[in-house]
Amino acid sequence: MAAGIITEERALALLRKHARRQSDPGAYRIILKHARAVQTVAMRIARRIAKRRKVDLEFVRTAALLHDIGRFRCPPRTGGSIRHGVVGAEIMREEGLERYARVCERHLGAGITVADIERQGLPLPKRPYVPRTVEEKIVTMADNLIIDSREAPLRNVLDRYERELGYAYAKRIKRLDASLRKLMR
Repeated sequence: MAAGIITEERALALLRKHARRQSDPGAYRIILKHARAVQTVAMRIARRIAKRRKVDLEFVRTAALLHDIGRFRCPPRTGGSIRHGVVGAEIMREEGLERYARVCERHLGAGITVADIERQGLPLPKRPYVPRTVEEKIVTMADNLIIDSREAPLRNVLDRYERELGYAYAKRIKRLDASLRKLMR
């Protein structure tokens, strides 16, 4: 196993560990169901790209499971929900898993820039949270395509982002998708 890569069993154990610290007993089941759906889509994308270039498939498999670990402390539809990425990164760093921390903090939308933070007044430290590696981009795009635990067509995803964050942000999602599709050819 590559350095810094954990097993799927360890990833699941980390989810259970951090779910126990949360008051909602159903959160583990909901987050795991979402993470499994993201994992399925991420692996489909990763395998297609891996036919043409190097992709760390085992890392994608486990990172997809852990990308939303911060949701246990920052549940959806709460004022602090946008912070689940940085909180997840804190959890992963506490566990000594830096590479996974970067996926957690960079997986939101098409990434969050310092300009986004300033313009929207987001409660995040002012630094970029944009996926950089192909593995980070794969997990990010897969997460975009999963709504709750079901895969949505890209058009629906783009419409949602345009409605919620504007045309320019939807265009960033479209560019992320296009960059991954280019790697599949």
